[in-house]
Amino acid sequence: MIGRSVPFPSGTSDSVAVNRFSPEFRNPDNKTSAPLSDFHISRSPVIIDRVSSSEFRVSPADSRMTVHLNGDRIKSPVSAQLSDREDIIFVTLANYVVLGICRLPVLQVTGNPSSLIGISQEINLCRSLINRFAATDLPVMLMGETGTGKELAATDLHANSTRAGGPLVTVNMAAIPQELAVTELFGSKKGAFTGSARDRQGSFQQAEGGTLFCDEIGDTPALVQPMLLRALESKAIQVLGHDSETPVDVRFIAATDRPVDVEAEGFRFSKPLYHRLAAAQIKMPPLRNRKVDIPLLILHFLDQNNISGQFSHMDIETSQISDLLKYSWPGNVRELKNAVNAILLGQTPNLLPEANQSSSIRSTSKDQYRAPSSVAHDELLAALHNSEWLIKPAAESLSISRTSCYELIKNCPAIRPVEHIPREELRQIMAQYPGDLAAWAAALQVPQEALRKHVRSAGLI
Repeated sequence: MIGRSVPFPSGTSDSVAVNRFSPEFRNPDNKTSAPLSDFHISRSPVIIDRVSSSEFRVSPADSRMTVHLNGDRIKSPVSAQLSDREDIIFVTLANYVVLGICRLPVLQVTGNPSSLIGISQEINLCRSLINRFAATDLPVMLMGETGTGKELAATDLHANSTRAGGPLVTVNMAAIPQELAVTELFGSKKGAFTGSARDRQGSFQQAEGGTLFCDEIGDTPALVQPMLLRALESKAIQVLGHDSETPVDVRFIAATDRPVDVEAEGFRFSKPLYHRLAAAQIKMPPLRNRKVDIPLLILHFLDQNNISGQFSHMDIETSQISDLLKYSWPGNVRELKNAVNAILLGQTPNLLPEANQSSSIRSTSKDQYRAPSSVAHDELLAALHNSEWLIKPAAESLSISRTSCYELIKNCPAIRPVEHIPREELRQIMAQYPGDLAAWAAALQVPQEALRKHVRSAGLI
């Protein structure tokens, strides 16, 4: 279902009713559509009203199905706003399905394949600029915070250009010692300096007929900057130890994670070189400004990790997706990828704490944990009941790890292993509360996660 969408009606009725059977969500290719058709979702609809162009009101269903708005449970109609900072309102149904209310992009990019994942207006604009600039040989400056995908954009610029058959050479300017920068970029002739026993090709020569991508361009040594400008303007380089220039046929791409401001104190960058590079700019958006893309990115990373069949999409819980949507991602897509990897390994993502963030995804330091042996059976049962029999919030309310919570549940005489529950009892509860996993777990007094896996493996759904 990830990536499917349904438009708001443009007529007199500015509302959408969402239940198990309607509306029909269309695939990204717009060729097929289908309802949620999930037994967790009630037949009674959740009503989403458009109050204004940016304000939406969510009314819970008249059923036992839980509804969360931006991570907080609601029991009556509540409104939320879209803004430049928050481009998605997310609604969680039955702690199982996450719906995102967002503005779909007007700009649709087709044709050339892209390494950039997402449907947001911001990422579509990047794709459009990449396609436009790829058709030229102009130098391109990629700007954006660390982890926003500048190297992927450089790869797409090369792959979609007429130089795709040539090499793509990547150089990290911050990793080159200043005294070796000239040789690394422009090469050297045998005997050009002490210890130079052979001719050495520089990055420009290695990229002949293709593309040279210089990351962290702001760290280019001052000595090299005028030589770099000369190479871009004359399409020739001065090999160390040669008397004449050597022509090169190279497309140049640069990237920086800080503003290339020639006036900034302590940041010396050649003004002519800056203007030569800044003619064609692509600004990579931070992930916090395109949260609508997070579910697609999560799916992409899950698929990447599942090449060997070790994991499935069920290994990441809906509550964890909600937590990931609430976080502001200072490390951007790279940080999100690391967080998904940590979740798949059963660990809590090591995310930076935020002053105004109540998200349960933040790591709890070891000195905040209590001894599991101090948790009484009655206290465990109360925590599970208050958290709707979800392990993670129950463990956090008890200040214990999830692993400890599982162990306490295993040793609690009042909690049955799901595999010991008679099949007929399961059928009765499921019939009494159709499609409501939270209600089943509460009635049977077993964790939702274990119950979900059991009814699936038992063929009851």
